[in-house]
This record gives sequence, structure tokens and C-alpha cells, in this order.
Amino acid sequence: MIVMGENVHWVFDRWNNKPVKAVERYELWNTTNCLVYDPTSGRIYTLPADGVGDINEGYVYDEHRIRYILAGAKLKELIARQSILSPIGSNIIPLPHQIYALVRAISSNRIRFLLADEVGLGKTIEAGLIMTEMEMRGLVKRVLIVTPSSLTLQWKEEMRLKFNEDFHIVRSEDLTSLKHIYNDSNIWTEFDKVICSMDAIKPIKRRQGWTQEEIDEYNRLRFNDLIEAGWDMVIVDEAHRLGGSSEAVARHDLGEGLANSATHLLLLTATPHQGKSEPFWRVMKLLDSEAFPNAKALTKEQVSPYVIRTEKRKAIDGSGALLFKKRETFMREIAWGPRHEEQSNLYKEVTKYASEGYCIAKKEKKVFLGFLMTLMQRMVTSSTRAIRVSLEKRLSVLKDEASNQAGLNEEELIDMDAQEVLDNVISIGSYNTKKEIKELERLINLAKQAERQFIDVKLEWLVEEINSLKLRFGNDEKILIFTEFVATQGYICDYLMSHGHKVALINGKMGINERISSLEDFAGDCDILISTDAGGEGLNLQFCHIVINYDMPWNPMKIEQRIGRVDRIGQTRDVIAINLMIQDTVECRVRKILEDKLRVIMEEFGVDKMSDILDSALSEEEAMEMVMNSVMSPEDIEYYVDRYIENVKSRSKYIKEFNDILSDEKELSIDILKNIKYGEIYELLRTMFINYVLYNGGTVKEGKNGFDITIDGVRRYKGVTFDPSGNGANAITLNHEYVKKMIQELPVYPEGQAVPKIKIDGLANEEGYWSLWQITLNDSPNDVKIFPFFINNEGKMRLPSAEAIWDRLVSTDAHITYDGMKEIEDGVYGELYKRVSEYASSMFYEIRDAYIKNRDEERKRMEYAFTLKKEMIGRVGLETVKRHRLNELEKEKKAWEDKFAKSRNIIPSLYPLCILYME
Repeated sequence: MIVMGENVHWVFDRWNNKPVKAVERYELWNTTNCLVYDPTSGRIYTLPADGVGDINEGYVYDEHRIRYILAGAKLKELIARQSILSPIGSNIIPLPHQIYALVRAISSNRIRFLLADEVGLGKTIEAGLIMTEMEMRGLVKRVLIVTPSSLTLQWKEEMRLKFNEDFHIVRSEDLTSLKHIYNDSNIWTEFDKVICSMDAIKPIKRRQGWTQEEIDEYNRLRFNDLIEAGWDMVIVDEAHRLGGSSEAVARHDLGEGLANSATHLLLLTATPHQGKSEPFWRVMKLLDSEAFPNAKALTKEQVSPYVIRTEKRKAIDGSGALLFKKRETFMREIAWGPRHEEQSNLYKEVTKYASEGYCIAKKEKKVFLGFLMTLMQRMVTSSTRAIRVSLEKRLSVLKDEASNQAGLNEEELIDMDAQEVLDNVISIGSYNTKKEIKELERLINLAKQAERQFIDVKLEWLVEEINSLKLRFGNDEKILIFTEFVATQGYICDYLMSHGHKVALINGKMGINERISSLEDFAGDCDILISTDAGGEGLNLQFCHIVINYDMPWNPMKIEQRIGRVDRIGQTRDVIAINLMIQDTVECRVRKILEDKLRVIMEEFGVDKMSDILDSALSEEEAMEMVMNSVMSPEDIEYYVDRYIENVKSRSKYIKEFNDILSDEKELSIDILKNIKYGEIYELLRTMFINYVLYNGGTVKEGKNGFDITIDGVRRYKGVTFDPSGNGANAITLNHEYVKKMIQELPVYPEGQAVPKIKIDGLANEEGYWSLWQITLNDSPNDVKIFPFFINNEGKMRLPSAEAIWDRLVSTDAHITYDGMKEIEDGVYGELYKRVSEYASSMFYEIRDAYIKNRDEERKRMEYAFTLKKEMIGRVGLETVKRHRLNELEKEKKAWEDKFAKSRNIIPSLYPLCILYME
């Protein structure tokens, strides 16, 4: 028999040690039980009769409990008032330009933007903020990130560490096995958060030895299935690569497929135009094909709505100070001495070999052979070991008749670094096998003689320069060295380690785990990191401020990209870049003349940054042609450099035009941060977390690197900080599992329970009841108002006192004196509730009106989002896939409509979180 009590009342749950409401009491088969409701969690469950006690039975005064509740409530109230949520939910403190990018992006119902900040300004963070904000608003669930292959792991780690997002990396080599695991279904639909490399998914039109059926299957698995997988948002890093040299290029086909596969699209690049209008137009067309029907549409009025860009020189930090430090660049011209005679002779002889081969390659239009000869020329100034190793490998290929055609196209080779190109073209066929074999054998002997004579002149200088830098900055100073070739990297490493240096290496041949290990070593005990260009792509090394370019790339823009590895957000010191050139070489003469003429262009066109010129510099192929022509005809260096410069000038005239088109007229100010209460949020978070841990029997110990915390006697956290800008290894933020639990489980203060009598030292106040109340609508965590209330013993409200007491109670230096418990007299609680509800009525109507307005805006956003999704699905080629996705969309829309209809009914609640008697 069930006995329904008319009076639902508060009781103490002895099993779970918390107050709950007794809903009904019933007897069944000689057992007596009680059905209870927990308003904190919303659960209804059953307890045995002896598991229920008087409401005052389990209450024990605990100052940590009070501080946890009051700090958590204040934190919850602050969060509810934020107009943007992702900055306070992430593990970082975004900078003004990053908040600007977020606010501007989410102001549009359809997010399709080019994030074009200069190198080192944190475009990844901007994309993460936008993605997270859209997720928190319920507008995005499935996200695809497409990057160069060397950046896939970095993106995964950035999303995990900064935004608590777990992405799944899908590699090209994984696809076949994944296909079997998921029973031949579209594997791209199996994960909601995916990162993949650009080249792993681009479609191919032909491949040597492949049938059309094999090509079709390859494209279906990588490209067709990917773009038909129904993404809500696609993010593409280094998006300028999608522009291609023509619309027929595979990467542009990939770009168009990605652009048509998602409602929201973010394209990230620091060099969107590179002085060329056609590729820039093809990139912009991906954002909106109707807005950019041709290159004539590249006007400021047309482009500005789609571009978010900040320049380094305009970026500021949270205090309004300029973000970036000064940069000094030094050129070191190193002369061969008598002990380097064999090196000088080797340079001359390799130059003859490379010049002859390059000339033949040009005449016979053997592009890949031309690349190989160019690399031989570059290697002879890189290191004797590098040229000797490559000459030996080339000789082995020709002797073993193992030459073959490169499996890549010219455009793909140009995108690679020097070592990657070398690996692809070393086995290319010879222009004259017998003659080249004979020449290679002669050059290898010369290289061995040079190695026996003395160490390389550049290495000799490098050791002296490192010693000088260590003397100036200290023995622990970290130095980043760039070279183009792995053999040179090993040569430098061997020598430096033999002289007592701790060296880490990173290059494009390394696996992901090896790269991570090397970076950790450099951040730790190693004082020197030697990197190739492919290895250095995407590195964030702002803890180092010295870069030495051991090899100088022929394309000057690559120098800027290298220095950008340390000249980034978070760099606290002036950046020093040192460039090495061997004096008596054609390359050195070309470089000096080129840099002088580039400076003239800067003045002529009124451009105040060399990087603006370099962004518009010509292609790798054109730089290569300039140097190789100069090598073949040293007497005509001025002519070839001038020809290169004229082409640069013809593009540079568009620099200011492009910069004006891309420029954002905003004035960055710290005012954009004023509504994001970082300091207050992190202070409250710390107070809440620590007091919750202590109240629940955990331990907290503060050390120099943060707090060491133990929870439940099991979970341990070391070096905990509550401010993402700090140096702690573990930053606990609003997205932490325990933080969410603490805020969600703020307990309700039960009617009938006695209240603690307290006094706050140093705070003068009247005697009376202080309480903290919460208004909610439909139990929504976002539609909340928490406020304090104080009524003295004469029945007068003291609202300023109420706020002052709350602020004082959550401050870390407040001293509270406890003076026992006070039974609430009959009728006092009812009168208190009545006075509070009268006072809070205006708050309720304010929340209600905002709730109705937000629901209307949500309805419009979601209806628009469903319309866009339907349009995207309509572009799918396969009819069966289209029908399936439309059916899934209808189910999703129906579920949302049902949920939305229920949310239109407004159900308010008002209850106390804490009641204290102030003495």
C-alpha cells in the first residue's frame, strides 16, 4: 500500500549524505520505503525508511562547504552573464585580436571566413575559439580539419590542450584497414572530429601503372566519401595551397569539394595572395562562388566581409602593450682560408657539374633532372658531407641502373623542402649515364679530400658563434639552427655533441612521436635544436630567441618563415637571426645584390615591411632559375637578378592594393576584453575548487609550481594552476570534469534546517539573515540569476550589505567566526521566501524576456542552419547518399523542433543555496 503524503518535506539522505525531499512513503511486503527527490541532480530514487533522517541530522558546519557554495554560485552567475563562452571555457586567455576574430565570425549566421593573420598570431586559436563557440551554441557537431601532413599532430594537441577537444587523425595509410573495420561503410562518418592531411585526401586523375578502376576506388575512399560525410564545419590550414596554379590542379579540386561539403568554412593562411590575383581569387571563391565569379571581384568592398586579418605590428596584449619584440638580423659572410682550399676547389668542380647538367635539363625539358642539379649546387655550400653522400647515392643509382621517373608532379615538388625534393629526384634518369658516372667518381674523391683536410668553414665559424652567444647570454641559452639537408644536420650534430653540446634534431623524415620527443628534449635539457625546413613547419618555439640559418634558401620568403618559429606570441625577448653565407660563391653575390634591390622596392612602393615584399616574391622555381643562371654565367649576375627583380616589381605594384583589400580597419583595444572577467573568474574558480576538495576530505598543498591536490584519496594532480596564462603543468579550467560537477551540483538549502551563526572579522553589519538565492527557467544552466539577500532583525532589507557580505565571504583572506547553529523560528522561512520572491520578481521578468528573445533568435539560427544543410546535401552527387542524408536531417530537425516546442513553456523556480545568520 502506498501512502501519498500531502506535505512534501525535506529529509536527510543517510546513504548519500545530502538533503533531499521526501515525496512519498510506502509499505510493500513488510518493507517501509521512501521515494525522494534530489533537486540538485534532478533524480528521483528510493531509500529504505532507515536511510532517511531528520533534516538537521546530517548537517555539520564546515567553512570550506560554505566557501565552495558561495564561490561556485558567484562563478555560475558570472558565466551566465557572458555573451561569448569559448574564451572562458578554454585553457587559454585569448588576446584582443583573437577575441575580435571570434566576435566578428559568430556575428554571421553562416561562418565562411579567411583567417589571414600574419605568421605567429595564433590563427589556430582563433579557429578553435570559433569552433568551440559554435559547439556550445548547438550549431556545430561534426568538424573536419585539413592541414599539411606535418601539422596534423600539432593541431590535435592544440585542440586537446587548449580546448579539451579530442580529434581523430585519419592518415592515408589507415583508410584501407579502417574500411574493413567499419564493414565498407563511409569511414568518415564514424568520427565527429577528424584531422587529415591535405595530400592524403586530394583526388588524383592519373597515376603511373594504375587502371581507371584503381584510381576511382582511391578517390572514392579518400575524396568522394570525405566530402559526402556531412560536415558542419571545415577548417583548412595553409589554405593558400588550395588556390593552385590553375583550376585543374588536384588541390583546387579538393578545395571546391571541401567548400561544398560544409555549412561553415574557415580558411587559414598568413599569405593569402602571394602577389598573384588568380590563386587568391580561387581561394576566395571557395568561401562564396557567387560573390567572386572572377578575379575582377577582388575589391575591398567585396573581400572585406570575408576576411579577418591582424598584422603583427598592430597586435597588442591584454594590457594594451605591443605584442611582439624587436628583431635583429645579421649576415655573416665567411671566407675560405688556406686550410679550406679543398672545400673551395670542391665548390668550383661541383658547380661545373651542376651547371652542365642544369643546362642540358633545360634544353631537353627534363624538369626533374633540373631539380636534381639545382640541389647538388645547394648541397655543396651546405656541407661537404651532404654533397658527398648525395654524389655517392647518385652514383649507386646509375651503376645499378636503378633510375626511374619521379612519382610526383612539378607543383608537388615545389611545395616540398629541399630534402624532400632530393629524396624524390635522386633516382631520376641521367642525361649521359657513362659520362655522369665518371664525373661523379671524380667529385666523390674531391669531397673525401676536402673532408680529410679540415672541418667545413661554416661549421668552424658556427662553433665560434655559438660560444660567443653562450658567453653573452649564458650557457643555458637555447639556439635554433636551420639547414636544408639531413646529411648536413647530422654533420653539425655529430660535431657539436663531440664538443659537449646537447643537441636535438627534427626533420621531415621523422615520425610524429620522434618529433614530439625532440621538441620535449629541446624544451628541456638540450641547448641546440637543428631542424630542416619540413621539420620546422608549424613549430612554436617562443622559448628560444636565437635562429641561425646555416643554409640560406634561395627563396627569401623561407627565411621569414624560419624566423617566425621563434618570433611568435609569447616571445619575451628580442629575436636574433643570423644568416650564414660563404663569401666567394655565386650564391653569396646573388644574395647581396638581391637584398639591396628588394630594399629599393620597399622604398619605391612605400612598403614598410620586407615580409610584404617577400609575400609577393616569385615562385621557388623562378628563384631557382635566377641562381642557376647566375651560377652558369657569373659575369651576368646583375642581369639575372635584375630580371628576377623586374618580375617582383611587376607584382609588387599590387602589394599595397592587396594589403588595402585585406586590411581590417579595426583599432584593437583592450576594451574588447572588458566584459570577460578573466581575473575574477579564475580567482573564484580557485576558491571553489580548493574548498570543495577540502570539504570532501581531499588534500591541497601549495608549492612553487602550483597546487598539489588529492581528490577522493585516489585522483592526484600536481602543479595545478587555475589561470591558463600561468606556468603550471595542469591548468584547471571551466571545462575540467570536476569543475563542471561542482557547478552543476551546487546544493539547495533545505527548508527547516538550522542555519549557522557566523561573524566576519573586519566587516561591520547588523544582525539578521543573509541568504543566497537562485532563479532558473526550465532548469536551464544558461538562464539563471543568482543574487544575495539580507534582512535585519527589524525586517528591513539591506541590499548593499548583502553584496558586501557575499564578496567578503568568497575572498581568500576573510576570517569567519562560527558561533553554533540557530533554529529558524516558525514562519521566518516563509516570510523570508515571500520577501525574496517579491524583490526578485523584476529579475524574473528580465530573465523571461531575455529567454523569449534568445529562443526566437535560436529558432531563426537553427532554421537557417537546417536550410543551409539541406542545400549542401542537395549538391551531393550520389542519389542514395543524398536521400539517406536528407532523411537523417529530417530526423535531426524533428528532434530539435520537439525539444524547442517544450522549451517555449516557461517554468520558473526560486530556491536558496545558502542561509546564514549574521551576528
